[in-house]
Amino acid sequence: DFDGYQLQVVSHGPLHAGYNVVMAHLTDPTGQPVSGATITYKPLMTMKDGMNHAAPVEQPVEEAPGMYRGAIGFSMPDGPDLGDWTLDASFTDPASDASGEASFVIDVAPSKLVSSFEATDGSKVFVMVVAPSEPVIGKQPFEVFVVQKKGMMDWPALDGLTLEITPEMPTMGHGSPGNENPVAAGDGHYAGLVNFTMAGPWKVTVALSGEAGTLGEAVLEYDVR
Repeated sequence: DFDGYQLQVVSHGPLHAGYNVVMAHLTDPTGQPVSGATITYKPLMTMKDGMNHAAPVEQPVEEAPGMYRGAIGFSMPDGPDLGDWTLDASFTDPASDASGEASFVIDVAPSKLVSSFEATDGSKVFVMVVAPSEPVIGKQPFEVFVVQKKGMMDWPALDGLTLEITPEMPTMGHGSPGNENPVAAGDGHYAGLVNFTMAGPWKVTVALSGEAGTLGEAVLEYDVR
């Protein structure tokens, strides 16, 4: 609450390691939604070993009056042995020149919706599930968000890659037909189709390559219902 302005940060479900849509709602002192504001997210993991790091962010973009849609890709959960996540959210309203910043302590649960590997160039690459977050039997959109950890505070999205997916049901020893490899949709997002032919545990191996050849592969785990 800043001079009557209210900034709320909302997620549709509990935050988890991986890709999370995080909404911001901004209202002015009269309770009216504020359009045209700039809202900035700065997540920070304060680790028990003293090595603090940020996370990849898609800064909020206005979707409806006073409602801004952003996303945060958490590389790891929090926990007593790991460390704590905080989210600093700031706003500037150019119409009134008002601004403010709030800090939220947030819980990030463990999740299998993110996988990382050391790339051939020595950097660490993270592959995060955007969809399906609640997989069902049948063919459905498959989307991932791919980022590189260049430094503790530098997590750029990776574009221009070639992705190949191989779904498999380990307990049954079979894959599935009719999958479509994800293609670049911009800003580190890649979208295709995956086909889960029955309920139960599945894994999807995502092989990534760039202009210089193979980068590596990530394995994502799904519980299909």
